[in-house]
Amino acid sequence: MDNFTKNHGKYQRAKKTISAKLNGLVANTVYHFRLIAQNSVGTKYGNDYTFHTSADTLPESFTSYKILTEQSSQLTVNYGEYIKVFGSAGVNIINVKSGGRVQCVNFVGSNVVNIDDDSAGFTVYRSGAMVYLENSTTGKRIKIPATKTAQTLKFGNSINDSFELIITNGKVMIGGKEVTLTKVQF
Repeated sequence: MDNFTKNHGKYQRAKKTISAKLNGLVANTVYHFRLIAQNSVGTKYGNDYTFHTSADTLPESFTSYKILTEQSSQLTVNYGEYIKVFGSAGVNIINVKSGGRVQCVNFVGSNVVNIDDDSAGFTVYRSGAMVYLENSTTGKRIKIPATKTAQTLKFGNSINDSFELIITNGKVMIGGKEVTLTKVQF
């Protein structure tokens, strides 16, 4: 924040470092702040700045297990949950919210995974046929097996941000691009 000091009867800009310790912040949240300086001359409002708290408080082990059947309704994975989901041969629909984590097992049907973030924020890689989608900003982590049956990954609210995950010609593919062992930006 700039401040002014008097030097030989003139005011000059001077830099001053200001810090504050904040407690009770919520993980994975954007906060806005600005500095306000006030003295006998008046009040000066600083620029609006933001910072994003990390999602590193999310669980690394499963918080619950779910078994889906062909009659199951949609499953929603919320912030702070890490759910291991056993699928069925039918269509399973999973909604993954910011900060939610899910590992899908036995997903042989035509499944749909709705992800409330844009695909650009994710990295993707695989180990065998298991595909890993990770967003380091929101803490979201999705593990889903690729199969010969197409599964749909829908990102954000855009109809154009939807991709098929499938094994074809012996390759794991998302949206026509091969998923490899190397972690790359989606």
